[in-house]
Amino acid sequence: MPVEPGSATAGLTASLHPPVLDVEPGGSASTELRVAGGGHATTDLRFEVLGDAAPWSFVVPPVPGTGPASMVSARVVVRPPRAAVPSAGSSALALRVWVDGVDRVVSQTRAEGTVTIAPFTDIAASLEPRVGEGRSASQHELQVTNRGNASSTVTFGVTQGASLSVHLHDRTLVVPAGGAATTKVAVRPDNRLMRGPARAHPFRLEVTPEHGAAVSAMGEMRQQPLLGARSAVALAAVVLLGLIAAVAGSRATSSGPSPSDAGSTAAASDCPAAGHQDTFVSGLTPERIPTLPSSFSFSATRADGCSPVRFDPCQPIHYVVNPAQAPTTGVADVEEAFNRLARVTGMTFTNDGATDEVQRRGPYVPDRYPDRWAPILIMWTHQSGGRANIEVVGSGFPDRAQDVLVSGTLTLNSDAIVNRAKNTPVPGGFGSGGGPGIGAIGAESVTWGRVILHELAHIVGLGHTRDRDQLMYPDTAEQTSHTTDYRSGDREGLRWLGRSSGCLPATPTPGSTPIGPRS
Repeated sequence: MPVEPGSATAGLTASLHPPVLDVEPGGSASTELRVAGGGHATTDLRFEVLGDAAPWSFVVPPVPGTGPASMVSARVVVRPPRAAVPSAGSSALALRVWVDGVDRVVSQTRAEGTVTIAPFTDIAASLEPRVGEGRSASQHELQVTNRGNASSTVTFGVTQGASLSVHLHDRTLVVPAGGAATTKVAVRPDNRLMRGPARAHPFRLEVTPEHGAAVSAMGEMRQQPLLGARSAVALAAVVLLGLIAAVAGSRATSSGPSPSDAGSTAAASDCPAAGHQDTFVSGLTPERIPTLPSSFSFSATRADGCSPVRFDPCQPIHYVVNPAQAPTTGVADVEEAFNRLARVTGMTFTNDGATDEVQRRGPYVPDRYPDRWAPILIMWTHQSGGRANIEVVGSGFPDRAQDVLVSGTLTLNSDAIVNRAKNTPVPGGFGSGGGPGIGAIGAESVTWGRVILHELAHIVGLGHTRDRDQLMYPDTAEQTSHTTDYRSGDREGLRWLGRSSGCLPATPTPGSTPIGPRS
């Protein structure tokens, strides 16, 4: 039964020994809870963790054994995840202790303490695009992500890049805990390339946090020739024409985009789904991947063929988690994935807590969630047949009513592995973001964070793409992005689904609205 905190009654007292705990994120610490007085049977004693530490703290045993409650001792264990939340510093730890009578609270008290969480920094860096093309320069964006629980000031340097000039717009950035910061990078080759095949110029940027090890971001400037193969006479003529065209082009650019550019931009704005429809959301096979749209796609479109089917981004979107079969970091990974999705889309995702649901037949479940659409359900299950390969690690499906997304289900395979020979389970978290940044990440670099980010994007309406550098490339192990986060194409598609595309004029109500097929 719910109990309001209050002062001790009927002689019941509780205290923590010691009242102050220091703990490393990802580690654990414990303190003794001592309960005295009242003479009540210990089977009637109840404990509940309160305060900021409640989501990652518990009491052992949850209910004491039999006997009088003249003096009862239990352990309070705190185990903050190694994640951006909770943040570094002090968090309140409070225990509510009460005696549960037949129909009322006989006695209650509380014990209070403090948990001090040590700071840590987990920096990752990536370039977008990783390979930039140009005749005289290429433009990139360096993104630095901090998965730690404290902000960090990072400095940049160029450690590799022969015959190149690499200019960073900023030399230092402050990256907030659980957030990201970006700076522009311009790369110019020292020598011109008049003709012949394109010339590759690899380079490496070093990102050094104020605490912790430096990380690298690999990139490449692919220099295109100014001209093709010509005779000496023709070459001179082409150079002259090129100079004239360059002057004319610069004048046209200064007065705005050319008519063809303006038309293509307007077309994209008027019909964002044009060329961006995922026709193989279900039953996708490897040979079909090259036929997918580039950059991003939408899982479904409205009747106009242009507008993606999406949630109303101006309303809170609720979700629940069944943690029964979850891995150690599972619930924390879900929270962090929703935080990252929220940053890109501008949408608000609200955690309605834990659930014991194990299946969902549709988005309207009136016995559990009367008068509203059911929240998104996230759960882990054991799939038949024992350990399974990474290919069947998870599946996310949105639920729609008419042409609006209203809920969804994300099912994750607790038995998925990344190495069959070693029987290695999928690791928790979002990975270090390390590696050279070239080529596929491989199965052993797949993490629960990467999988959950991918599947949550499906639930809000994003489809697959053929671009390997995007998180929405179908084969997770073959993605080339070593940073576990949404990439430029992913973010563009998610922005069309999010708040920047405006509110929906009306949202269907449950009970009287036909339910659409799952995308």
